[in-house]
Amino acid sequence: MVAAALIRLFDIGEKSLWLDEAYSVWFAKQSLEYIWVVGPTFELHPPLYYSLLHIWLLFGDSETTLRLLSALAGIATIPLIYGLGRTIGGVKQGHWIGLLASALFAISALHIMYAQEARSYALLTASVTVVLLATAWIIRNPDQAAVPVFSSFRSRAFWAWAALVFGSVATLWLHNVGILYVASILSILPVYSIMSYKKRRHLLYNTLISSVLIILCWLPWLPHILSHTQLMTSGFWIPAPHHGIVTATIIELFGFTQLPISNTSAKAVVLWILFAICGFGIFSTFRENGKQLGLLFTAALIGPIVLEIIFSLIVTPIFLNRTLIPTLVPYYVFLSVGLIAIKPHRLKYVAAILVMMILVSDTYYYFKTYYKEPWRDIAEDIIARSISNDVASNIVLVLPNYAAFPIQYYFHRRKYNVDVVPLPSEFPDLDTGRVYAEIPGAFRVLESDLPRVEESIRDRSEVWLVMRHGFRFDSNGIVRRWLGAKLNEVYARKVPDLDIHHFVKKSH
Repeated sequence: MVAAALIRLFDIGEKSLWLDEAYSVWFAKQSLEYIWVVGPTFELHPPLYYSLLHIWLLFGDSETTLRLLSALAGIATIPLIYGLGRTIGGVKQGHWIGLLASALFAISALHIMYAQEARSYALLTASVTVVLLATAWIIRNPDQAAVPVFSSFRSRAFWAWAALVFGSVATLWLHNVGILYVASILSILPVYSIMSYKKRRHLLYNTLISSVLIILCWLPWLPHILSHTQLMTSGFWIPAPHHGIVTATIIELFGFTQLPISNTSAKAVVLWILFAICGFGIFSTFRENGKQLGLLFTAALIGPIVLEIIFSLIVTPIFLNRTLIPTLVPYYVFLSVGLIAIKPHRLKYVAAILVMMILVSDTYYYFKTYYKEPWRDIAEDIIARSISNDVASNIVLVLPNYAAFPIQYYFHRRKYNVDVVPLPSEFPDLDTGRVYAEIPGAFRVLESDLPRVEESIRDRSEVWLVMRHGFRFDSNGIVRRWLGAKLNEVYARKVPDLDIHHFVKKSH
Protein backbone atom coordinates (compact mmCIF):
# COMPACT_ATOMS: atom_id res chain seq x y z
CA MET A 1 0.00 0.00 0.00
CA VAL A 2 2.89 2.34 0.76
CA ALA A 3 4.45 1.57 -2.64
CA ALA A 4 1.10 2.04 -4.39
CA ALA A 5 0.57 5.35 -2.59
CA LEU A 6 4.04 6.68 -3.44
CA ILE A 7 3.66 5.76 -7.11
CA ARG A 8 0.11 7.09 -7.50
CA LEU A 9 0.86 10.34 -5.70
CA PHE A 10 4.11 10.96 -7.58
CA ASP A 11 3.72 14.03 -9.84
CA ILE A 12 -0.06 13.63 -9.63
CA GLY A 13 -0.67 17.32 -10.28
CA GLU A 14 2.14 17.92 -12.76
CA LYS A 15 0.13 17.49 -15.96
CA SER A 16 -2.80 19.75 -16.68
CA LEU A 17 -6.35 18.52 -16.64
CA TRP A 18 -7.42 17.14 -19.99
CA LEU A 19 -10.89 17.65 -21.43
CA ASP A 20 -12.68 14.76 -19.68
CA GLU A 21 -11.24 15.75 -16.31
CA ALA A 22 -12.29 19.37 -16.78
CA TYR A 23 -15.74 18.10 -17.72
CA SER A 24 -15.83 16.14 -14.44
CA VAL A 25 -14.97 19.33 -12.54
CA TRP A 26 -17.64 21.38 -14.31
CA PHE A 27 -20.25 18.71 -13.64
CA ALA A 28 -19.22 18.26 -10.01
CA LYS A 29 -19.52 22.00 -9.39
CA GLN A 30 -23.22 21.87 -10.20
CA SER A 31 -25.72 21.32 -7.40
CA LEU A 32 -26.57 17.77 -6.37
CA GLU A 33 -30.10 18.37 -7.65
CA TYR A 34 -28.68 19.29 -11.06
CA ILE A 35 -26.35 16.27 -11.05
CA TRP A 36 -29.17 13.82 -10.31
CA VAL A 37 -32.15 15.44 -12.04
CA VAL A 38 -30.94 17.53 -14.98
CA GLY A 39 -27.63 15.79 -15.65
CA PRO A 40 -29.08 12.41 -16.68
CA THR A 41 -31.00 14.08 -19.52
CA PHE A 42 -27.74 14.58 -21.43
CA GLU A 43 -24.84 12.99 -19.50
CA LEU A 44 -24.16 9.39 -20.54
CA HIS A 45 -22.58 8.29 -17.26
CA PRO A 46 -24.41 7.72 -13.96
CA PRO A 47 -24.22 10.53 -11.39
CA LEU A 48 -22.49 8.77 -8.47
CA TYR A 49 -18.91 9.76 -9.33
CA TYR A 50 -19.87 13.39 -9.97
CA SER A 51 -21.69 13.44 -6.61
CA LEU A 52 -18.63 12.12 -4.79
CA LEU A 53 -16.42 14.65 -6.58
CA HIS A 54 -18.95 17.38 -5.69
CA ILE A 55 -18.38 16.60 -2.01
CA TRP A 56 -14.63 16.20 -2.56
CA LEU A 57 -14.45 19.77 -3.88
CA LEU A 58 -14.71 20.90 -0.26
CA PHE A 59 -10.97 20.14 -0.11
CA GLY A 60 -10.20 22.34 -3.12
CA ASP A 61 -10.12 22.16 -6.92
CA SER A 62 -6.41 22.01 -7.78
CA GLU A 63 -5.26 19.27 -10.15
CA THR A 64 -3.71 17.36 -7.25
CA THR A 65 -6.80 17.55 -5.06
CA LEU A 66 -9.18 16.59 -7.86
CA ARG A 67 -7.16 13.50 -8.76
CA LEU A 68 -6.56 12.50 -5.15
CA LEU A 69 -10.02 10.91 -4.91
CA SER A 70 -9.08 8.44 -7.66
CA ALA A 71 -5.62 7.87 -6.18
CA LEU A 72 -7.08 6.98 -2.78
CA ALA A 73 -9.52 4.57 -4.43
CA GLY A 74 -6.58 2.95 -6.21
CA ILE A 75 -4.61 2.63 -2.98
CA ALA A 76 -7.65 1.17 -1.18
CA THR A 77 -7.90 -1.51 -3.87
CA ILE A 78 -4.57 -3.02 -2.78
CA PRO A 79 -5.82 -4.72 0.45
CA LEU A 80 -8.93 -5.90 -1.43
CA ILE A 81 -6.70 -7.68 -3.95
CA TYR A 82 -4.69 -9.15 -1.09
CA GLY A 83 -8.01 -10.44 0.28
CA LEU A 84 -8.74 -12.03 -3.08
CA GLY A 85 -5.42 -13.85 -2.94
CA ARG A 86 -6.10 -15.07 0.58
CA THR A 87 -9.56 -16.23 -0.47
CA ILE A 88 -8.56 -18.00 -3.66
CA GLY A 89 -5.41 -19.59 -2.23
CA GLY A 90 -6.74 -20.60 1.18
CA VAL A 91 -4.52 -21.06 4.19
CA LYS A 92 -1.72 -22.78 2.30
CA GLN A 93 -0.80 -20.26 -0.41
CA GLY A 94 -3.29 -17.43 -0.06
CA HIS A 95 -0.89 -15.08 1.73
CA TRP A 96 1.72 -15.25 -1.02
CA ILE A 97 -0.82 -15.05 -3.83
CA GLY A 98 -2.35 -11.97 -2.20
CA LEU A 99 1.02 -10.28 -1.67
CA LEU A 100 2.22 -10.94 -5.20
CA ALA A 101 -1.07 -9.92 -6.86
CA SER A 102 -1.10 -6.72 -4.77
CA ALA A 103 2.48 -5.96 -5.75
CA LEU A 104 1.77 -6.46 -9.46
CA PHE A 105 -1.32 -4.26 -9.25
CA ALA A 106 0.59 -1.58 -7.33
CA ILE A 107 3.03 -1.11 -10.24
CA SER A 108 0.51 -1.50 -13.08
CA ALA A 109 1.02 1.48 -15.41
CA LEU A 110 -2.52 1.36 -16.78
CA HIS A 111 -4.11 1.50 -13.35
CA ILE A 112 -1.69 4.20 -12.21
CA MET A 113 -2.71 6.24 -15.26
CA TYR A 114 -6.37 6.27 -14.24
CA ALA A 115 -5.62 6.52 -10.53
CA GLN A 116 -4.06 9.87 -11.48
CA GLU A 117 -7.12 11.09 -13.32
CA ALA A 118 -10.28 12.84 -12.15
CA ARG A 119 -12.58 10.26 -13.70
CA SER A 120 -14.53 7.30 -12.31
CA TYR A 121 -12.36 4.37 -13.47
CA ALA A 122 -10.26 3.92 -10.32
CA LEU A 123 -13.39 3.93 -8.16
CA LEU A 124 -15.05 1.50 -10.59
CA THR A 125 -12.09 -0.87 -10.23
CA ALA A 126 -12.35 -0.70 -6.43
CA SER A 127 -16.09 -1.39 -6.41
CA VAL A 128 -15.75 -4.31 -8.86
CA THR A 129 -13.03 -5.74 -6.61
CA VAL A 130 -15.41 -5.54 -3.63
CA VAL A 131 -18.02 -7.52 -5.61
CA LEU A 132 -15.44 -10.11 -6.65
CA LEU A 133 -14.07 -10.46 -3.12
CA ALA A 134 -17.53 -10.84 -1.57
CA THR A 135 -18.56 -13.44 -4.16
CA ALA A 136 -15.29 -15.34 -3.77
CA TRP A 137 -15.72 -15.44 0.03
CA ILE A 138 -19.29 -16.74 -0.32
CA ILE A 139 -18.17 -19.53 -2.66
CA ARG A 140 -15.16 -20.36 -0.47
CA ASN A 141 -17.31 -20.43 2.70
CA PRO A 142 -20.70 -21.78 1.56
CA ASP A 143 -21.79 -23.10 4.97
CA GLN A 144 -21.26 -19.74 6.66
CA ALA A 145 -22.79 -17.89 3.69
CA ALA A 146 -25.87 -20.14 3.81
CA VAL A 147 -26.95 -18.78 7.20
CA PRO A 148 -30.09 -16.60 6.76
CA VAL A 149 -28.68 -13.22 5.85
CA PHE A 150 -30.65 -11.23 8.43
CA SER A 151 -30.17 -13.69 11.29
CA SER A 152 -27.10 -11.96 12.67
CA PHE A 153 -25.79 -8.54 11.72
CA ARG A 154 -22.45 -9.37 13.34
CA SER A 155 -21.69 -12.48 11.31
CA ARG A 156 -19.14 -12.55 8.51
CA ALA A 157 -21.86 -13.85 6.22
CA PHE A 158 -23.99 -10.74 6.69
CA TRP A 159 -21.05 -8.47 5.90
CA ALA A 160 -20.15 -10.57 2.86
CA TRP A 161 -23.69 -10.27 1.45
CA ALA A 162 -23.80 -6.57 2.38
CA ALA A 163 -20.49 -6.01 0.57
CA LEU A 164 -21.88 -7.86 -2.44
CA VAL A 165 -24.92 -5.58 -2.60
CA PHE A 166 -23.00 -2.38 -1.80
CA GLY A 167 -20.22 -3.11 -4.31
CA SER A 168 -22.68 -4.07 -7.05
CA VAL A 169 -24.84 -0.98 -6.58
CA ALA A 170 -21.78 1.27 -6.51
CA THR A 171 -20.45 -0.41 -9.67
CA LEU A 172 -23.74 0.11 -11.49
CA TRP A 173 -24.00 3.78 -10.47
CA LEU A 174 -20.34 4.60 -11.21
CA HIS A 175 -20.34 3.64 -14.89
CA ASN A 176 -22.73 2.11 -17.40
CA VAL A 177 -20.30 -0.72 -18.19
CA GLY A 178 -20.68 -1.71 -14.52
CA ILE A 179 -23.62 -3.87 -15.55
CA LEU A 180 -21.23 -6.05 -17.56
CA TYR A 181 -19.04 -6.64 -14.51
CA VAL A 182 -21.93 -7.32 -12.16
CA ALA A 183 -23.49 -9.68 -14.70
CA SER A 184 -20.20 -11.51 -15.33
CA ILE A 185 -19.32 -11.98 -11.66
CA LEU A 186 -22.76 -12.68 -10.25
CA SER A 187 -23.71 -15.08 -13.05
CA ILE A 188 -21.71 -17.76 -11.22
CA LEU A 189 -23.46 -17.34 -7.86
CA PRO A 190 -27.06 -18.33 -8.81
CA VAL A 191 -25.82 -21.45 -10.60
CA TYR A 192 -23.70 -22.44 -7.61
CA SER A 193 -26.59 -21.71 -5.23
CA ILE A 194 -29.02 -23.84 -7.24
CA MET A 195 -26.54 -26.73 -7.40
CA SER A 196 -26.11 -26.51 -3.60
CA TYR A 197 -29.83 -26.10 -2.84
CA LYS A 198 -30.35 -29.48 -1.19
CA LYS A 199 -27.54 -28.89 1.30
CA ARG A 200 -27.74 -25.11 1.69
CA ARG A 201 -31.14 -23.78 0.69
CA HIS A 202 -30.57 -20.43 2.36
CA LEU A 203 -27.62 -19.83 0.06
CA LEU A 204 -30.12 -19.54 -2.79
CA TYR A 205 -32.47 -17.40 -0.71
CA ASN A 206 -29.63 -15.03 0.21
CA THR A 207 -28.63 -14.85 -3.47
CA LEU A 208 -32.19 -13.97 -4.49
CA ILE A 209 -32.55 -11.35 -1.75
CA SER A 210 -29.24 -9.74 -2.72
CA SER A 211 -30.13 -9.80 -6.42
CA VAL A 212 -33.50 -8.15 -5.81
CA LEU A 213 -31.90 -5.42 -3.69
CA ILE A 214 -29.27 -4.74 -6.37
CA ILE A 215 -31.89 -4.54 -9.14
CA LEU A 216 -34.19 -2.28 -7.11
CA CYS A 217 -31.33 0.12 -6.33
CA TRP A 218 -30.28 0.27 -9.98
CA LEU A 219 -33.76 0.34 -11.54
CA PRO A 220 -34.12 4.17 -11.55
CA TRP A 221 -31.15 4.42 -13.92
CA LEU A 222 -32.48 1.87 -16.43
CA PRO A 223 -34.64 4.36 -18.43
CA HIS A 224 -31.60 6.62 -18.84
CA ILE A 225 -29.47 3.75 -20.13
CA LEU A 226 -32.11 2.91 -22.72
CA SER A 227 -32.47 6.51 -23.90
CA HIS A 228 -28.70 7.05 -23.96
CA THR A 229 -28.20 3.88 -25.99
CA GLN A 230 -30.59 5.26 -28.62
CA LEU A 231 -28.66 8.54 -28.69
CA MET A 232 -25.31 6.79 -29.03
CA THR A 233 -26.49 4.75 -32.01
CA SER A 234 -27.22 8.00 -33.88
CA GLY A 235 -23.55 8.99 -33.81
CA PHE A 236 -20.78 8.33 -31.31
CA TRP A 237 -17.04 8.86 -31.53
CA ILE A 238 -15.90 5.33 -30.54
CA PRO A 239 -15.14 3.16 -33.61
CA ALA A 240 -16.53 -0.35 -33.91
CA PRO A 241 -14.04 -2.94 -32.63
CA HIS A 242 -12.16 -4.94 -35.23
CA HIS A 243 -9.21 -7.29 -34.98
CA GLY A 244 -6.63 -4.48 -34.79
CA ILE A 245 -8.48 -2.53 -32.08
CA VAL A 246 -9.15 -5.65 -29.99
CA THR A 247 -5.51 -6.77 -30.28
CA ALA A 248 -4.15 -3.33 -29.35
CA THR A 249 -6.52 -3.12 -26.37
CA ILE A 250 -5.51 -6.57 -25.11
CA ILE A 251 -1.85 -5.60 -25.38
CA GLU A 252 -2.44 -2.38 -23.41
CA LEU A 253 -4.46 -4.18 -20.75
CA PHE A 254 -2.47 -7.33 -20.16
CA GLY A 255 0.90 -6.58 -21.69
CA PHE A 256 2.32 -3.09 -21.58
CA THR A 257 0.78 0.34 -21.98
CA GLN A 258 3.79 2.64 -22.48
CA LEU A 259 6.77 0.29 -22.91
CA PRO A 260 8.35 1.21 -26.29
CA ILE A 261 8.85 -2.21 -27.85
CA SER A 262 8.84 -1.63 -31.60
CA ASN A 263 10.04 -5.09 -32.57
CA THR A 264 6.90 -7.15 -33.28
CA SER A 265 8.60 -10.47 -32.55
CA ALA A 266 9.92 -9.27 -29.17
CA LYS A 267 6.50 -7.88 -28.28
CA ALA A 268 4.85 -11.19 -29.19
CA VAL A 269 7.35 -13.17 -27.10
CA VAL A 270 6.73 -11.00 -24.03
CA LEU A 271 2.97 -11.20 -24.46
CA TRP A 272 2.92 -14.96 -24.88
CA ILE A 273 5.05 -15.40 -21.77
CA LEU A 274 2.56 -13.34 -19.76
CA PHE A 275 -0.43 -15.12 -21.25
CA ALA A 276 1.19 -18.52 -20.66
CA ILE A 277 1.73 -17.71 -16.98
CA CYS A 278 -1.84 -16.42 -16.68
CA GLY A 279 -3.19 -19.52 -18.43
CA PHE A 280 -1.18 -21.72 -16.06
CA GLY A 281 -2.69 -19.73 -13.19
CA ILE A 282 -6.21 -20.39 -14.49
CA PHE A 283 -5.43 -24.10 -14.81
CA SER A 284 -3.92 -24.21 -11.30
CA THR A 285 -6.93 -22.40 -9.83
CA PHE A 286 -9.35 -24.95 -11.29
CA ARG A 287 -7.14 -27.81 -10.15
CA GLU A 288 -6.17 -26.61 -6.66
CA ASN A 289 -9.01 -24.31 -5.59
CA GLY A 290 -12.12 -25.74 -7.23
CA LYS A 291 -13.99 -25.11 -10.44
CA GLN A 292 -16.40 -22.63 -8.78
CA LEU A 293 -13.62 -20.17 -7.90
CA GLY A 294 -11.94 -20.88 -11.22
CA LEU A 295 -15.13 -20.06 -13.11
CA LEU A 296 -15.73 -16.96 -10.99
CA PHE A 297 -12.34 -15.38 -11.69
CA THR A 298 -12.39 -16.46 -15.33
CA ALA A 299 -15.80 -14.84 -15.77
CA ALA A 300 -14.53 -11.64 -14.13
CA LEU A 301 -11.53 -11.63 -16.49
CA ILE A 302 -13.09 -12.61 -19.80
CA GLY A 303 -16.79 -11.82 -19.39
CA PRO A 304 -16.64 -7.99 -19.58
CA ILE A 305 -14.32 -8.11 -22.62
CA VAL A 306 -16.57 -10.49 -24.55
CA LEU A 307 -19.75 -8.63 -23.56
CA GLU A 308 -18.27 -5.26 -24.60
CA ILE A 309 -17.30 -6.66 -28.00
CA ILE A 310 -20.76 -8.18 -28.52
CA PHE A 311 -22.55 -5.00 -27.44
CA SER A 312 -20.24 -2.90 -29.63
CA LEU A 313 -20.97 -5.00 -32.70
CA ILE A 314 -24.71 -5.39 -32.18
CA VAL A 315 -25.80 -2.10 -30.56
CA THR A 316 -23.18 0.68 -30.45
CA PRO A 317 -19.38 0.78 -29.93
CA ILE A 318 -18.27 1.01 -26.27
CA PHE A 319 -15.01 -0.98 -26.48
CA LEU A 320 -12.28 1.06 -24.75
CA ASN A 321 -9.30 0.01 -22.64
CA ARG A 322 -10.25 2.32 -19.77
CA THR A 323 -13.63 0.66 -19.36
CA LEU A 324 -11.83 -2.68 -18.98
CA ILE A 325 -9.37 -1.68 -16.26
CA PRO A 326 -11.20 -3.75 -13.56
CA THR A 327 -10.25 -6.91 -15.50
CA LEU A 328 -6.68 -6.25 -14.34
CA VAL A 329 -7.70 -7.48 -10.89
CA PRO A 330 -8.49 -11.13 -11.82
CA TYR A 331 -5.65 -11.01 -14.36
CA TYR A 332 -3.02 -10.22 -11.72
CA VAL A 333 -4.51 -12.79 -9.36
CA PHE A 334 -4.24 -15.47 -12.05
CA LEU A 335 -0.74 -14.27 -12.93
CA SER A 336 0.25 -14.61 -9.26
CA VAL A 337 -1.28 -18.08 -8.97
CA GLY A 338 0.60 -19.11 -12.11
CA LEU A 339 3.93 -17.71 -10.90
CA ILE A 340 3.65 -19.40 -7.51
CA ALA A 341 2.66 -22.72 -9.09
CA ILE A 342 5.71 -22.79 -11.39
CA LYS A 343 8.29 -25.49 -10.61
CA PRO A 344 11.23 -25.71 -10.17
CA HIS A 345 11.78 -22.74 -7.88
CA ARG A 346 14.57 -21.24 -9.98
CA LEU A 347 12.25 -20.94 -12.98
CA LYS A 348 9.58 -19.44 -10.71
CA TYR A 349 11.95 -16.72 -9.51
CA VAL A 350 13.14 -15.97 -13.05
CA ALA A 351 9.54 -15.67 -14.28
CA ALA A 352 8.52 -13.47 -11.33
CA ILE A 353 11.51 -11.14 -11.88
CA LEU A 354 10.69 -10.95 -15.61
CA VAL A 355 7.06 -9.98 -14.95
CA MET A 356 8.07 -7.38 -12.36
CA MET A 357 10.67 -5.90 -14.72
CA ILE A 358 8.07 -5.57 -17.49
CA LEU A 359 5.62 -3.79 -15.19
CA VAL A 360 8.27 -1.55 -13.60
CA SER A 361 9.64 -0.55 -17.02
CA ASP A 362 6.13 0.13 -18.28
CA THR A 363 5.45 2.35 -15.28
CA TYR A 364 8.75 4.18 -15.77
CA TYR A 365 7.86 4.98 -19.38
CA TYR A 366 4.37 6.06 -18.30
CA PHE A 367 5.82 8.79 -16.10
CA LYS A 368 8.38 9.67 -18.77
CA THR A 369 6.20 9.82 -21.88
CA TYR A 370 2.47 9.87 -21.08
CA TYR A 371 0.72 12.77 -22.78
CA LYS A 372 -2.25 14.76 -21.52
CA GLU A 373 -3.82 17.61 -23.44
CA PRO A 374 -1.88 20.73 -22.35
CA TRP A 375 -4.81 22.99 -21.51
CA ARG A 376 -2.85 24.75 -18.76
CA ASP A 377 -0.11 25.65 -21.26
CA ILE A 378 -2.69 26.79 -23.81
CA ALA A 379 -4.39 29.08 -21.28
CA GLU A 380 -1.04 30.54 -20.23
CA ASP A 381 -0.06 30.95 -23.89
CA ILE A 382 -3.23 32.95 -24.54
CA ILE A 383 -2.62 35.12 -21.49
CA ALA A 384 1.02 35.75 -22.40
CA ARG A 385 0.44 36.45 -26.12
CA SER A 386 -2.66 38.60 -25.84
CA ILE A 387 -1.74 42.02 -27.17
CA SER A 388 -4.09 44.19 -25.18
CA ASN A 389 -4.05 44.41 -21.41
CA ASP A 390 -7.77 45.16 -21.52
CA VAL A 391 -9.57 41.82 -21.27
CA ALA A 392 -12.75 43.48 -22.58
CA SER A 393 -11.11 43.82 -26.01
CA ASN A 394 -10.18 40.14 -26.09
CA ILE A 395 -12.37 37.07 -26.61
CA VAL A 396 -11.76 33.31 -26.82
CA LEU A 397 -13.98 31.19 -29.08
CA VAL A 398 -13.96 27.46 -28.32
CA LEU A 399 -15.34 24.42 -30.09
CA PRO A 400 -16.78 21.98 -29.31
CA ASN A 401 -18.78 23.85 -26.71
CA TYR A 402 -17.74 21.72 -23.72
CA ALA A 403 -14.06 22.31 -24.55
CA ALA A 404 -14.61 25.68 -22.90
CA PHE A 405 -14.44 23.95 -19.49
CA PRO A 406 -10.63 23.43 -19.31
CA ILE A 407 -9.97 26.93 -20.68
CA GLN A 408 -12.36 28.47 -18.12
CA TYR A 409 -10.84 26.34 -15.35
CA TYR A 410 -7.32 27.64 -15.98
CA PHE A 411 -8.40 31.22 -16.66
CA HIS A 412 -10.22 31.16 -13.33
CA ARG A 413 -7.17 29.82 -11.52
CA ARG A 414 -5.03 32.56 -13.13
CA LYS A 415 -7.72 35.18 -12.36
CA TYR A 416 -7.88 36.08 -16.06
CA ASN A 417 -11.42 37.32 -16.68
CA VAL A 418 -11.59 37.22 -20.46
CA ASP A 419 -14.85 36.18 -22.15
CA VAL A 420 -14.92 32.55 -23.29
CA VAL A 421 -17.63 31.80 -25.87
CA PRO A 422 -18.48 28.14 -26.62
CA LEU A 423 -19.45 27.35 -30.22
CA PRO A 424 -21.98 26.89 -31.59
CA SER A 425 -23.81 27.39 -28.27
CA GLU A 426 -23.49 26.93 -24.53
CA PHE A 427 -23.18 23.37 -23.25
CA PRO A 428 -25.49 21.56 -22.81
CA ASP A 429 -27.73 22.73 -25.63
CA LEU A 430 -30.77 20.48 -25.40
CA ASP A 431 -33.35 22.57 -27.23
CA THR A 432 -32.17 22.98 -30.82
CA GLY A 433 -33.00 19.46 -31.94
CA ARG A 434 -29.77 19.19 -33.92
CA VAL A 435 -27.85 15.93 -34.18
CA TYR A 436 -24.98 15.93 -31.71
CA ALA A 437 -21.40 15.30 -32.79
CA GLU A 438 -20.02 13.51 -29.74
CA ILE A 439 -22.15 13.78 -26.62
CA PRO A 440 -25.70 15.11 -26.24
CA GLY A 441 -25.70 18.89 -26.15
CA ALA A 442 -22.61 19.28 -28.37
CA PHE A 443 -23.12 20.08 -32.05
CA ARG A 444 -21.19 20.68 -35.22
CA VAL A 445 -20.76 24.25 -36.42
CA LEU A 446 -22.91 25.25 -39.39
CA GLU A 447 -22.93 28.29 -41.69
CA SER A 448 -26.07 29.40 -39.85
CA ASP A 449 -23.98 29.79 -36.65
CA LEU A 450 -21.77 32.54 -38.12
CA PRO A 451 -24.07 35.42 -37.09
CA ARG A 452 -23.50 34.40 -33.45
CA VAL A 453 -19.76 34.42 -34.08
CA GLU A 454 -20.02 37.86 -35.68
CA GLU A 455 -22.05 39.19 -32.78
CA SER A 456 -19.54 37.76 -30.26
CA ILE A 457 -16.46 39.41 -31.79
CA ARG A 458 -18.05 42.80 -32.41
CA ASP A 459 -16.01 45.57 -30.75
CA ARG A 460 -13.17 43.12 -30.02
CA SER A 461 -9.67 43.96 -31.18
CA GLU A 462 -8.34 40.38 -30.93
CA VAL A 463 -9.91 36.96 -31.13
CA TRP A 464 -8.61 33.55 -30.11
CA LEU A 465 -10.00 30.36 -31.64
CA VAL A 466 -9.36 27.09 -29.78
CA MET A 467 -10.50 23.88 -31.46
CA ARG A 468 -10.36 20.33 -30.17
CA HIS A 469 -10.90 17.69 -32.83
CA GLY A 470 -11.84 20.56 -35.13
CA PHE A 471 -12.27 18.19 -38.08
CA ARG A 472 -15.16 16.58 -36.22
CA PHE A 473 -16.98 19.69 -35.05
CA ASP A 474 -16.03 22.05 -37.88
CA SER A 475 -15.15 19.74 -40.74
CA ASN A 476 -15.20 22.50 -43.35
CA GLY A 477 -13.22 24.98 -41.26
CA ILE A 478 -16.20 27.35 -41.33
CA VAL A 479 -15.23 29.46 -38.32
CA ARG A 480 -11.52 29.67 -39.07
CA ARG A 481 -12.10 30.65 -42.73
CA TRP A 482 -14.63 33.29 -41.72
CA LEU A 483 -12.31 34.77 -39.09
CA GLY A 484 -9.41 34.69 -41.54
CA ALA A 485 -11.43 36.71 -44.04
CA LYS A 486 -12.37 39.34 -41.47
CA LEU A 487 -9.21 39.52 -39.35
CA ASN A 488 -5.43 39.05 -39.54
CA GLU A 489 -4.11 35.75 -38.20
CA VAL A 490 -0.93 36.53 -36.26
CA TYR A 491 -0.27 33.27 -34.45
CA ALA A 492 -1.14 29.59 -34.77
CA ARG A 493 -0.21 26.58 -32.69
CA LYS A 494 -0.99 22.92 -33.22
CA VAL A 495 -0.64 20.12 -30.69
CA PRO A 496 -2.22 16.64 -30.90
CA ASP A 497 -6.02 17.04 -31.08
CA LEU A 498 -5.83 20.82 -30.47
CA ASP A 499 -5.55 23.86 -32.77
CA ILE A 500 -5.06 27.42 -31.48
CA HIS A 501 -5.35 30.52 -33.68
CA HIS A 502 -4.90 34.18 -32.77
CA PHE A 503 -6.54 36.91 -34.86
CA VAL A 504 -6.39 40.70 -34.60
CA LYS A 505 -8.34 43.40 -36.38
CA LYS A 506 -7.03 44.43 -39.79
CA SER A 507 -5.44 47.85 -39.87
CA HIS A 508 -7.06 50.36 -42.22
